[in-house]
Amino acid sequence: MSDQVLQNSHIVVADGLADGGRAIQRALVADGFEHVNVVATGAEVVALCINMWVDLLILDLAMPDMDGFEIIEALAAVMSKERLRVLITTAQSEKHQRYRAISMGVRDFINDPADAVEVCQRVRATLTTSALEGELAAKNAMLARSIVTRSEELTRARREVLVHLAIASEFRDDSTHEHTLRVARTAVAIGSAYGLDPATVRMIAAAAPLHDIGKIGIPDAILLKPGRHTERERAIMRTHVEIGAAILSHSEVPELRMAEAIALGHHEHWDGRGYPSGIAGTAIPVAARIVAIADVFDALVFDRPWPDPLGSVRSL
Repeated sequence: MSDQVLQNSHIVVADGLADGGRAIQRALVADGFEHVNVVATGAEVVALCINMWVDLLILDLAMPDMDGFEIIEALAAVMSKERLRVLITTAQSEKHQRYRAISMGVRDFINDPADAVEVCQRVRATLTTSALEGELAAKNAMLARSIVTRSEELTRARREVLVHLAIASEFRDDSTHEHTLRVARTAVAIGSAYGLDPATVRMIAAAAPLHDIGKIGIPDAILLKPGRHTERERAIMRTHVEIGAAILSHSEVPELRMAEAIALGHHEHWDGRGYPSGIAGTAIPVAARIVAIADVFDALVFDRPWPDPLGSVRSL
């Protein structure tokens, strides 16, 4: 901390008898401090420190109109914001007062009667420490903001990669990739209406487009076949849920873990007659149930490679 910054610090010396306070003021001014005021009442101290910027208060506990500890209590809000530091002038024998003052946030003590050299050294040390703490707090706040920003950037990048992965998986049977986006939007609407928390809904928005990623493992002759599938073709087609779950498995990314559950479970049925595991009811992950509804809705409303969307839904 530069001498210029120290010299510009605002210091209030509160001394009920004023004589000791004037001596402290003279010592500080002689040491280069330019803004040192002496006040003689507790009311003045409280008014100054609350309504004006004061860096340091040197307080005599024996004020004429208020107990020194009452003054500290009145200034507790200002002290808690790290805006004000307090030094107490007290005799060495008054240890109980020192202990109480420390518990209330007082930083240091000046022996009474005050020695000019000690006063200046303790004031400099307190102001320097205060400045360093302020710099550290500012750096910590900047670091916290940087971490949040970086985390948001990573989240956006991760979800953008998931979108492109979903688009790539759809190019074989939907070159417009609109199906994945429609299913995601519908799933978000359903999840929100169902009352899921916003974070889960956002995760569904990122994971839902990957529900059919396993189709990249299905031969074109089956995947793109117009009309109904044979029993053998249907069995092969149904393996896309397990292929998709395998592609997405063993990930530490929350969106991919949800996408794995969706890929594996979005063809399970509430009555247990779905596939691949035949699980029923709430045993089916809620995200998979939501995407299943969105997927069926999309198949019923929009044209897919099959000429009969309802038949396709029934067959799968």
